[in-house]
Amino acid sequence: MHWKTGWMKWLLFAVVVMGLVLWMGTQPRSVDVTESVIVDGDRAAIWQAVTDFDGVFHKSNPAHLETRFDTSSGGLFRDGTSFRQTELVGGFRGNLDGVVLDVYEGRRYAWRADTTYTVAGIPVTRVDEGGVLRIEKTRQGKGWMLSHRVYGRFPDTFKGRVLSWVMSAVFDIEADAARHTLTELEYIKRLVEGNGHG
Repeated sequence: MHWKTGWMKWLLFAVVVMGLVLWMGTQPRSVDVTESVIVDGDRAAIWQAVTDFDGVFHKSNPAHLETRFDTSSGGLFRDGTSFRQTELVGGFRGNLDGVVLDVYEGRRYAWRADTTYTVAGIPVTRVDEGGVLRIEKTRQGKGWMLSHRVYGRFPDTFKGRVLSWVMSAVFDIEADAARHTLTELEYIKRLVEGNGHG
Protein backbone atom coordinates (compact mmCIF):
# COMPACT_ATOMS: atom_id res chain seq x y z
CA MET A 1 0.00 0.00 0.00
CA HIS A 2 2.89 2.35 0.82
CA TRP A 3 4.35 2.13 -2.70
CA LYS A 4 0.98 3.12 -4.16
CA THR A 5 0.93 6.31 -2.07
CA GLY A 6 4.43 7.27 -3.26
CA TRP A 7 3.53 6.49 -6.87
CA MET A 8 0.36 8.60 -6.62
CA LYS A 9 2.37 11.57 -5.30
CA TRP A 10 4.75 11.36 -8.27
CA LEU A 11 1.84 11.06 -10.68
CA LEU A 12 0.14 14.10 -9.15
CA PHE A 13 3.43 16.01 -9.33
CA ALA A 14 3.87 15.08 -13.01
CA VAL A 15 0.31 16.16 -13.82
CA VAL A 16 0.82 19.52 -12.07
CA VAL A 17 4.13 20.11 -13.89
CA MET A 18 2.61 19.21 -17.26
CA GLY A 19 -0.35 21.48 -16.58
CA LEU A 20 1.99 24.33 -15.66
CA VAL A 21 4.08 23.83 -18.83
CA LEU A 22 0.93 23.76 -20.98
CA TRP A 23 -0.32 26.95 -19.31
CA MET A 24 3.05 28.67 -19.84
CA GLY A 25 2.85 27.69 -23.49
CA THR A 26 -0.25 29.87 -23.88
CA GLN A 27 1.00 32.89 -21.90
CA PRO A 28 4.02 34.54 -23.55
CA ARG A 29 6.32 36.78 -21.51
CA SER A 30 8.53 39.57 -22.82
CA VAL A 31 11.28 41.79 -21.49
CA ASP A 32 10.70 45.55 -21.50
CA VAL A 33 12.76 47.76 -19.19
CA THR A 34 13.81 51.41 -19.13
CA GLU A 35 16.66 52.80 -17.07
CA SER A 36 17.95 56.37 -16.89
CA VAL A 37 20.60 58.60 -15.33
CA ILE A 38 21.13 62.36 -15.17
CA VAL A 39 24.42 63.37 -16.77
CA ASP A 40 25.93 66.73 -15.89
CA GLY A 41 27.84 67.26 -19.10
CA ASP A 42 27.80 68.42 -22.68
CA ARG A 43 25.16 66.83 -24.90
CA ALA A 44 27.67 66.33 -27.73
CA ALA A 45 30.02 64.48 -25.39
CA ILE A 46 27.20 62.19 -24.27
CA TRP A 47 26.23 61.50 -27.88
CA GLN A 48 29.82 60.73 -28.80
CA ALA A 49 30.04 58.23 -25.95
CA VAL A 50 26.75 56.42 -26.66
CA THR A 51 27.48 56.07 -30.37
CA ASP A 52 31.01 54.73 -29.91
CA PHE A 53 29.79 51.12 -30.02
CA ASP A 54 33.10 49.29 -30.28
CA GLY A 55 34.87 51.71 -27.92
CA VAL A 56 33.04 53.38 -25.03
CA PHE A 57 29.84 51.33 -25.27
CA HIS A 58 31.77 48.06 -25.39
CA LYS A 59 33.77 49.05 -22.28
CA SER A 60 30.63 50.21 -20.43
CA ASN A 61 29.79 46.71 -19.19
CA PRO A 62 32.02 43.75 -18.29
CA ALA A 63 29.24 41.50 -19.67
CA HIS A 64 30.13 42.72 -23.19
CA LEU A 65 32.44 40.05 -24.56
CA GLU A 66 32.79 41.43 -28.10
CA THR A 67 31.36 44.39 -30.00
CA ARG A 68 31.95 45.04 -33.72
CA PHE A 69 30.70 48.10 -35.54
CA ASP A 70 30.18 48.08 -39.32
CA THR A 71 33.13 50.04 -40.65
CA SER A 72 31.72 50.26 -44.19
CA SER A 73 29.76 53.34 -43.08
CA GLY A 74 33.03 55.25 -42.96
CA GLY A 75 32.78 55.58 -39.20
CA LEU A 76 29.46 57.39 -39.45
CA PHE A 77 26.68 56.52 -37.05
CA ARG A 78 23.55 56.53 -39.19
CA ASP A 79 20.37 54.66 -40.08
CA GLY A 80 21.16 51.20 -41.36
CA THR A 81 24.59 50.89 -39.75
CA SER A 82 25.00 47.32 -38.53
CA PHE A 83 26.76 45.93 -35.50
CA ARG A 84 27.44 42.60 -33.87
CA GLN A 85 27.78 41.97 -30.18
CA THR A 86 28.34 39.05 -27.85
CA GLU A 87 27.29 39.56 -24.25
CA LEU A 88 26.13 37.76 -21.13
CA VAL A 89 22.57 38.37 -19.88
CA GLY A 90 20.85 36.35 -17.17
CA GLY A 91 23.51 33.65 -17.33
CA PHE A 92 23.01 33.18 -21.07
CA ARG A 93 25.40 34.09 -23.86
CA GLY A 94 23.67 36.35 -26.38
CA ASN A 95 24.93 36.81 -29.93
CA LEU A 96 23.35 39.95 -31.39
CA ASP A 97 23.15 40.71 -35.09
CA GLY A 98 21.87 44.29 -35.01
CA VAL A 99 21.13 47.44 -36.94
CA VAL A 100 20.83 51.11 -35.93
CA LEU A 101 17.56 52.90 -36.82
CA ASP A 102 15.89 56.31 -36.45
CA VAL A 103 19.05 58.26 -35.74
CA TYR A 104 18.47 61.87 -34.66
CA GLU A 105 21.95 63.18 -33.98
CA GLY A 106 22.50 64.34 -30.44
CA ARG A 107 19.01 63.30 -29.39
CA ARG A 108 18.17 59.64 -29.88
CA TYR A 109 18.57 56.45 -31.83
CA ALA A 110 16.89 53.08 -31.93
CA TRP A 111 18.34 49.66 -32.58
CA ARG A 112 17.04 46.21 -33.35
CA ALA A 113 18.79 42.84 -33.22
CA ASP A 114 18.16 39.21 -33.98
CA THR A 115 19.72 37.57 -30.93
CA THR A 116 20.57 33.93 -30.39
CA TYR A 117 20.95 32.87 -26.76
CA THR A 118 23.15 29.87 -26.04
CA VAL A 119 24.22 27.78 -23.06
CA ALA A 120 27.55 25.95 -23.32
CA GLY A 121 27.53 26.75 -27.04
CA ILE A 122 24.12 25.13 -27.59
CA PRO A 123 21.45 27.47 -29.05
CA VAL A 124 18.49 27.79 -26.68
CA THR A 125 16.30 30.40 -28.37
CA ARG A 126 16.25 33.37 -30.71
CA VAL A 127 14.88 36.66 -29.44
CA ASP A 128 13.80 39.80 -31.30
CA GLU A 129 15.53 42.52 -29.29
CA GLY A 130 15.75 46.25 -29.56
CA GLY A 131 15.85 49.54 -27.77
CA VAL A 132 15.62 53.31 -27.89
CA LEU A 133 18.33 55.50 -26.38
CA ARG A 134 17.44 59.14 -25.67
CA ILE A 135 19.25 62.27 -24.50
CA GLU A 136 16.68 64.77 -23.23
CA LYS A 137 16.58 67.95 -21.20
CA THR A 138 15.73 67.44 -17.56
CA ARG A 139 12.71 69.17 -16.04
CA GLN A 140 15.02 71.01 -13.68
CA GLY A 141 17.09 72.27 -16.59
CA LYS A 142 20.33 70.87 -15.15
CA GLY A 143 22.20 68.22 -17.03
CA TRP A 144 20.68 65.73 -19.46
CA MET A 145 18.52 62.69 -18.90
CA LEU A 146 20.13 59.73 -20.62
CA SER A 147 17.65 56.86 -20.89
CA HIS A 148 17.64 53.51 -22.60
CA ARG A 149 14.53 51.39 -23.13
CA VAL A 150 15.41 47.78 -23.93
CA TYR A 151 12.96 45.09 -25.01
CA GLY A 152 13.05 41.43 -25.99
CA ARG A 153 10.32 39.34 -27.59
CA PHE A 154 10.50 35.57 -27.64
CA PRO A 155 9.28 33.54 -30.64
CA ASP A 156 5.50 33.12 -30.75
CA THR A 157 5.73 29.34 -30.61
CA PHE A 158 4.97 26.89 -27.81
CA LYS A 159 8.70 26.45 -27.14
CA GLY A 160 9.28 30.22 -27.25
CA ARG A 161 6.46 30.94 -24.81
CA VAL A 162 7.63 28.26 -22.36
CA LEU A 163 11.23 29.52 -22.59
CA SER A 164 10.04 33.08 -21.99
CA TRP A 165 8.57 31.93 -18.66
CA VAL A 166 11.60 29.87 -17.70
CA MET A 167 13.99 32.74 -18.47
CA SER A 168 11.76 35.18 -16.59
CA ALA A 169 10.83 33.08 -13.56
CA VAL A 170 13.98 31.02 -13.09
CA PHE A 171 16.71 33.28 -14.45
CA ASP A 172 14.98 36.64 -13.78
CA ILE A 173 16.15 37.92 -17.16
CA GLU A 174 14.11 41.15 -16.94
CA ALA A 175 15.83 42.24 -13.72
CA ASP A 176 19.18 41.24 -15.20
CA ALA A 177 18.44 43.28 -18.35
CA ALA A 178 17.62 46.30 -16.16
CA ARG A 179 20.89 45.94 -14.20
CA HIS A 180 22.81 45.42 -17.44
CA THR A 181 21.36 48.59 -18.97
CA LEU A 182 21.87 50.71 -15.85
CA THR A 183 25.51 49.57 -15.64
CA GLU A 184 26.09 50.94 -19.15
CA LEU A 185 24.39 54.28 -18.44
CA GLU A 186 26.25 54.79 -15.15
CA TYR A 187 29.57 54.08 -16.87
CA ILE A 188 28.82 56.72 -19.53
CA LYS A 189 27.74 59.19 -16.83
CA ARG A 190 31.03 58.68 -14.93
CA LEU A 191 33.05 58.95 -18.12
CA VAL A 192 31.45 62.17 -19.37
CA GLU A 193 31.38 63.88 -15.96
CA GLY A 194 34.89 62.69 -15.12
CA ASN A 195 36.31 64.15 -18.34
CA GLY A 196 35.13 67.61 -17.37
CA HIS A 197 32.58 67.96 -20.19
CA GLY A 198 29.83 70.36 -19.20
